Amino acid sequence: MELPRSWLPPAALAAAQVAWWPLDALRSGGAAPGPVAVGAGLLAVCLAAAVLGLRRQAPVGALAGVTAVAVLGPAASFPGALDVFGAAGVALALHAVAVRCEAATVVIAGAAHLCWQLLWGTVLYGGSRGAAAGLVLAALPHVVGIGTGLGRRRRLAARHAAAARLARAEEERSRAADEERHRLARELHDVGAHHLTSVVVTAEAARRLGGSRPELAAEALEAAARDGRETVSTLRELVAVMRTEAEGEPRTWNGRIAELATGVGGLGGPVETDLRTDLPGRVGEAVFGIVREALTNTLRHAPGAAVRVAVGHRGGLLEVTVDNDAPPAGTAPHASGAVRGLGAGRGLAGMRERAAAAGGRLTAGHRPGGGWRVRAELPAEGLAPAASPAGGRGLRRPARVPRPSRRRVAQVLLALFAVLNPLIPALTTRTVGSAPHGPAADALYLLLTAVHALPLLWRRRAPLAALTAALATAWLWPAAALSGALPPEVLPLLWVGAGVEIAAVYSVAVHGRYGRGARWAAPAAGLLLGAAVGASAVAAGLLPDRFTGPAAHLPVTVPLTAALVLVFAAVWRAGAAARARGARTAARERAAVQEAVRQAAEAVRAQRQHVAEGLRGTVLERAGRVVRSAEEGRLEDVAAEARAALAAMRELLATLHEPGGRPARAPAARTPAREDASAPPRTAVGP
Repeated sequence: MELPRSWLPPAALAAAQVAWWPLDALRSGGAAPGPVAVGAGLLAVCLAAAVLGLRRQAPVGALAGVTAVAVLGPAASFPGALDVFGAAGVALALHAVAVRCEAATVVIAGAAHLCWQLLWGTVLYGGSRGAAAGLVLAALPHVVGIGTGLGRRRRLAARHAAAARLARAEEERSRAADEERHRLARELHDVGAHHLTSVVVTAEAARRLGGSRPELAAEALEAAARDGRETVSTLRELVAVMRTEAEGEPRTWNGRIAELATGVGGLGGPVETDLRTDLPGRVGEAVFGIVREALTNTLRHAPGAAVRVAVGHRGGLLEVTVDNDAPPAGTAPHASGAVRGLGAGRGLAGMRERAAAAGGRLTAGHRPGGGWRVRAELPAEGLAPAASPAGGRGLRRPARVPRPSRRRVAQVLLALFAVLNPLIPALTTRTVGSAPHGPAADALYLLLTAVHALPLLWRRRAPLAALTAALATAWLWPAAALSGALPPEVLPLLWVGAGVEIAAVYSVAVHGRYGRGARWAAPAAGLLLGAAVGASAVAAGLLPDRFTGPAAHLPVTVPLTAALVLVFAAVWRAGAAARARGARTAARERAAVQEAVRQAAEAVRAQRQHVAEGLRGTVLERAGRVVRSAEEGRLEDVAAEARAALAAMRELLATLHEPGGRPARAPAARTPAREDASAPPRTAVGP
């Protein structure tokens, strides 16, 4: 479908050009061209259409080609053979240049073509008034082609940006479930698996050495009960967190850290917290996981020791420190290794992984005065990590000088283009028999045109203000004519600046804050601009002698104002249609992105629900049996129930690591009585 759409406008121009030939002959009243000239004209029309058909592949080449054919074709056939291509064809080629080329290329191509028009018109017409009018009309295709092309370029850029946003949302949707699976697997390991593994290891060691060291059985039962209760508590907390997330309730990480510190303080030594900043999003989640694991390690390795948790900003980073003193005398873990071996050795590695996932780093080691310190540096939410590859803080780069955007450059150049277009014929032509105007008139003309075109710079940001400023500066024309500083033959060239008001009215319709409520701008602009043109014509004495008296300008001003009102109304309708079309497109794009985000959130909620159901169904039940068996003194049942809980957790983790895995049924419960008594004891159990 690309080829027919690309060749349709050139074909339409060719048909319009052929249809224009008899009308032009009737208008001029000259002799009809012969068959040879008509045949040459048809070949030239086909060649021009073929060149324009390649405008998407080579826009600058198409502009040069259609210009050459429009110049050489009439010489080989008959005058006026390519008038349509000389105007509308050039506008179409400039439109393609503005859409597909950089702003600098657009300005260079437009300026070069305009200079060619100036040179060609001077050669053909010399210094007559017809040359000035012809060059002014030749400038209109430049403004129309480049203006519509830049608008099309902006719409395409917005469409591509929306497509990129949708692609990112789709990618996030497909990746959300996998990321949530990995996160939940890490949560399960951190909060429960290593505790259950330590229970199995401790119980098996106590059972093997029970004959030679019977005191280990009591210690193992005490450790199993303590770790089992902690496992049940943390797993229930994880289930509650997942239920809260699934219901969309916001996380309050500061409050959760404070509650965690209070709970740990009730089991061991005092825990002080200094939370000097709010913890948002994923950074807060990482901080909570690090603090939780650090406090768990403190309970295990330094029971009864005082702990201090501090979270705050330092040097643009979020600093987390967990310090604990040396354990009090008589509370250190036994040197036998039965209790010291609790844990699977993943605590410190898990904390480092959490910090790295959040874009930071973590260090841990002995404090100079005794005790242990865990310190993490994380980037604040929305800031890039400040750590250098070597581990230290990187140096800040010097601020770069901001460059203007391409759109701003294009707006400035387009405004200058609007200034220079009518200036060229004004400076290069004069009426035959009239005295040449001096540099002061040229400077005033340049100043008036520049001031009138200046509001184009903010027509997108403040369109109504731009229209008001343009209409206000249009009234400088009659003032300049009334003072006599501007020659009468130059004044009509100022009226070409009405294109500024046309662009401003279109911008009010497309980008205005009030939307349909600003429809009055079109008739108001027509009335004010028509009055300004009529007043300047009267002040310069450009009206025929038969129009005299105070109301002499009305026969000219009223029809001109009515025509301008109709033109501005049509421009307003076009802008309103473009605004409505853009709003519908934006609504569809937002709906697509929101749907992708909703599906991503649904996938995450499904994973959380799957884990919560698995925990409630089997793992929590088995962990509770571990506690009851330890409290009742049944050491063998403690190991068996811990193994069963680990098996259930392993099965849950296995379903998490299967993409698209659905919640599986809880594994069949195995009672201690059904355990194979002949099976050798296992001392290394883990998920």
